[in-house]
Amino acid sequence: MSKSLYFVLPVLLLIVLFFGYRRCMWIGKTLEGFKLVRSEKAQDAHHSKLYEFEHIKTGAKVVMVSNDDPHKFYSMHFKAPTKDDTGVSHILEHSVLAGSEKYPVQTGDMFFQLMKQTGATFLNAMTGIDIVMYVYSSPNDTDFYNLMDVYMDAALFPLLTKETFLREGWRYDMDQKNKITGANGIVFNEMKTAYSNPDRLFYMESIRSFYDDTLKFEAGGDPFHIPDLTYEDFKEYHKAYYHPTNSMTFLYGNGSVRKQLSKLNAEFSKFDRATEVHYDYSQNLITKPVERTTTFPAADGENEGYMGFQYAMGPYSDVAFKKQADVLAFLLAGYESAPLLKAIKDAGLGSNVSTFVYPLRGETTFFVWIYGADVKKEKEIKDLIASTLRDVVKKGFSEKVVEAAKSSARYDLLKEYANPGEHLFDIVADAWIYNADMLDPLKHQDVYDRFSTAIDRENVFEDMVKKYMIANQQRSVVVMKPDVKMTERVEKKLKDKVIETGAKKSSEEREIIAKELASYEALQKQSKASSGEILPRLMLDEVDMKLPKHRVEEHDFDHNAKLLYHPIAEHGLTRLSWYFDLRNVDVNLLPYVSLYNLLMGKMPTQDYSVEDLVFAEKTKLGTETETFVRTSSMYQNSEDVMAKFVFKGSSFNQSIEDMIELQMEVLFRTDLSDKKLMKTIIHHEINEIETAWRQKGRPVFDGAHAYSAFNSYINGEKYYQFLKYLDQNFDKEYDKVVLQIEALRHTVFVANDLIVSAIGSAQDQRRLYNLVSKTVSELSVREKDFNDTFSFKRDGVNKAVITPARNMENYVSLQMPELPFSQMSVLAQILRLDYYMPEIREKGGAYGARVTPGLDGVVILQSYADPHLVKSFSVFDKTGDYLRGTDLSVDELNSAKIKTLMDNYLDPQTSFQLGDSYMYRMLRGYSENAYQKDFHSVLDMTVDDAKSAGDVFDKAMKTKMIFSVGNEDIIEKNKKLFKKVYPMGDLN
Repeated sequence: MSKSLYFVLPVLLLIVLFFGYRRCMWIGKTLEGFKLVRSEKAQDAHHSKLYEFEHIKTGAKVVMVSNDDPHKFYSMHFKAPTKDDTGVSHILEHSVLAGSEKYPVQTGDMFFQLMKQTGATFLNAMTGIDIVMYVYSSPNDTDFYNLMDVYMDAALFPLLTKETFLREGWRYDMDQKNKITGANGIVFNEMKTAYSNPDRLFYMESIRSFYDDTLKFEAGGDPFHIPDLTYEDFKEYHKAYYHPTNSMTFLYGNGSVRKQLSKLNAEFSKFDRATEVHYDYSQNLITKPVERTTTFPAADGENEGYMGFQYAMGPYSDVAFKKQADVLAFLLAGYESAPLLKAIKDAGLGSNVSTFVYPLRGETTFFVWIYGADVKKEKEIKDLIASTLRDVVKKGFSEKVVEAAKSSARYDLLKEYANPGEHLFDIVADAWIYNADMLDPLKHQDVYDRFSTAIDRENVFEDMVKKYMIANQQRSVVVMKPDVKMTERVEKKLKDKVIETGAKKSSEEREIIAKELASYEALQKQSKASSGEILPRLMLDEVDMKLPKHRVEEHDFDHNAKLLYHPIAEHGLTRLSWYFDLRNVDVNLLPYVSLYNLLMGKMPTQDYSVEDLVFAEKTKLGTETETFVRTSSMYQNSEDVMAKFVFKGSSFNQSIEDMIELQMEVLFRTDLSDKKLMKTIIHHEINEIETAWRQKGRPVFDGAHAYSAFNSYINGEKYYQFLKYLDQNFDKEYDKVVLQIEALRHTVFVANDLIVSAIGSAQDQRRLYNLVSKTVSELSVREKDFNDTFSFKRDGVNKAVITPARNMENYVSLQMPELPFSQMSVLAQILRLDYYMPEIREKGGAYGARVTPGLDGVVILQSYADPHLVKSFSVFDKTGDYLRGTDLSVDELNSAKIKTLMDNYLDPQTSFQLGDSYMYRMLRGYSENAYQKDFHSVLDMTVDDAKSAGDVFDKAMKTKMIFSVGNEDIIEKNKKLFKKVYPMGDLN
């Protein structure tokens, strides 16, 4: 050893000991009123440091993921017990962000005012089972800390005025004689919509089946019981649970640790320590099998229902075990030949099976849900589930399972998220609320290592089936049957209750209610201009206006085929997408394209069974490939259509060859010889379409645009009719189906006009070019084109669809090519937040309204969870008057510009998203020059431009198309508005 090393090594040792000692001394020390409980490394792509703090005075918990990511995220959570069905925690979640002591917004909703004048990439508040969450994210420092001030003051010191309660929660409707005629309110109407959604009802019944009656309540609120909530109880609930002691704050990104803690401490220190709520539901969990039968609102002729099987798997404490359970869920029903899915479909007892895992009230719970279930054969379904699980244990799972699971988990470690904080915050919240380790879910490599070790055990998944499903006594079964009269009966019961309650009130009580309603209505009419002055506003010069430059390198092949390479991914993954042109396919053959898309991956190939294909993808690539048809109208042309068959795959960089081989295997060598399997797939696709349309209304937008008319052949009415015909005439049509699909392989999946998009690291470009070039050279070449362009037209027909819903969704389709997309995008922000939301939500009681501008010049106006139809259409009709009379200020316009820029141009995206966004623009003829021009056009827009748009809206309203989906009574009363009225389920 050299003499110099004798000196260097001791010095290095002292340095290591010193910094190790400093780190140990850090633990337990204080910083800005907080004690550091733990500090660890996350082992993630951002080299994050994880901190767990506890506020010394109040005991408030704080978890930080500190790294170099500028996309900062904030969430504050409160434990909020659900003690009844009044929805008090849900109504408070809405009301807290409606004005606070420091920000006393008196008119409108502070939350929507914040949406207008910040650069937030995510802004929300949510109610969960026994928890409420207030969340936002922003890449702008000024904006992030402004929002932190507002959110903390709103959560801890809200105004909670009576007018806010009446607007967000519930209020009586009264006539001019002070007679109570019904009830209204935003949450009230939201939950009326939720309670007519079978999926939501099924979820609630599954929860209720798992715990005793003390935990049977709905956190969102049951519309029948929401009017039982008093204003006094509403305020008392906030006082009881919105306290720092009962909170956890999650922070992510490159924000200053000290500054963030200092701001939290300034607010938390205004409180003394209180008693923290602790949840322990283990004593309420069922101890023996439970069966529960209920109903859901159905349409005439709807016979199928739902069946759910729930299994307790133990307290939620280890995220690695949940990942292990997630793999079991996939193995049982996550692909076409998975045992539970195949058994139910083959027996004709259901249209689909979904398996998933959720930490339900602290219990890791395994769900098996059957959709489109033949509930008349309830016993047969139960017996089949039981026998299939026994067969699974007896036969065992494929040997490829473990390697596939590990590979998928490795892929997840490398996968990017556009908003990482949004991906992480609720995982941390689950751990906090259920008394688990809050930092554990954030240590991704450690979780992966534990998961990998656990699944290496022999027969691990078979043992899980035996322990947690077959032998488990803590399980439930829920059967939900269709009830055609349920909506009518429930609505009448609710209205009768409200009117009966009102009839019992004295004249003095009704007079008080009338005065409260008058005060509320007067407040809604007041100008909201002052609200913007009270709240912090992100200014235009505080926003980084650098539009990201997208680098793409184009390589041409024969027959107008090309490769577009996006060298922007440096995280070990590559995405490869094949865009095959559909514009030269005969219109009558388009349904066969969708049929083949349906069959791919569900039928075996020449070299792979369905199971082998799925596990080959997961083992070699880490994830599954996907196929779909992508359509839209072209840039500034609503009568021309972009239509591509897309085959998209992602893989580890070292597995690019495997990805291409598997993509080509599925594309060209899918085996169509199994007639029985093909017929089963077609039959169940019909059931899936019918179920979706019965719940959401048929596709009334067929004909609203050229591309929506085209979509009728791809996934709409004409496609449905095509499948119905095949199902009824399968034996006769089978040979034709095979011949047509074989023909499509040589007319669609060809080199002509093929565009291949590759998103990967720069060093892989040459290798990937060679692979793509070789593959393209082996493709067929189409000798003849069918047609040059599609010629679909809007049908101009106003339509309505009757569903079992208790509220409405209303749409207006407008042709407005005169307005540039950039300016219409700014107007969309102004109209939604300044006009439609106040008129339709705050005054009308709907859950909301939105404006969707299209690159093609088509603009869609929408209201949702709306108790009205004509009133909302009237609001839309007066858009021109509103714009001409607006007193829009320059600052307000600039705020709308910032929001537009963040939504359309500056929103943080992953590498894959950046590449995909570029492709979508390019395929629609939206050049980078036009994209850049629109970006600057946003900045150049003036108040006069906004006002003059009123005339454009007036002109467009003369040729508008309207659509409504929802409540039968409301539609029937206004059926003269529509040329066609469809009963739900009338799909022929």
